[in-house]
Amino acid sequence: MRTSNFIMITIMTSMFIIGCSSSKDTTKTSGENNSEIEQINEAEGTAEGEKMNTGIISKGEKEDPREKLLADAIANYPDSLVAMLKKTPCYGRCPVFSFKIYSSGSVNYYGKANTEMEGMYTGKLTDEKVAIVLKKIEKINFFELNNIYDTNVTDFPSVNVYANKDGKKKQIIDRQGGPKELKELEALLDEMIKTVKWTKS
Repeated sequence: MRTSNFIMITIMTSMFIIGCSSSKDTTKTSGENNSEIEQINEAEGTAEGEKMNTGIISKGEKEDPREKLLADAIANYPDSLVAMLKKTPCYGRCPVFSFKIYSSGSVNYYGKANTEMEGMYTGKLTDEKVAIVLKKIEKINFFELNNIYDTNVTDFPSVNVYANKDGKKKQIIDRQGGPKELKELEALLDEMIKTVKWTKS
């Protein structure tokens, strides 16, 4: 009887020791995972902080490196280009295209993705419609607006708007936060696309 009791105690003690050992291993693994998660969160936090530093660019703030890219692009546009609307990709099915208006009334459209018209198209706007666009550019004080309106959300597409009037040239990147007046010009240019009788090149 004593021998039987001794065997039972020995078995129970062994099971207790194994259980403790297993618990320690689980705790260690969990601790290692938490450490990795903390490192990932820390890295994401740093990246997010860097993104936050690229918010809406106002006059007097540190110059955004994209300012130079805008200046270089403007320098390469022909003087005959008076307005342009360009939409960039997102992670979804955002329309990707460019629409250019020239002083002669000639217009070009290049649909890249997620648009009814894909490829290169040409057409013509009346002088009156070109004048409407130029008047809108003047009315909203386009050349007094910021060059870049941005957000730290990476999935947002950009709307690029270019204008050339009375010797002034300017291009704006509107990713998010652009003023109402700028949105009105973007909408007007979008509407102009629908009024053109397009010919595929």
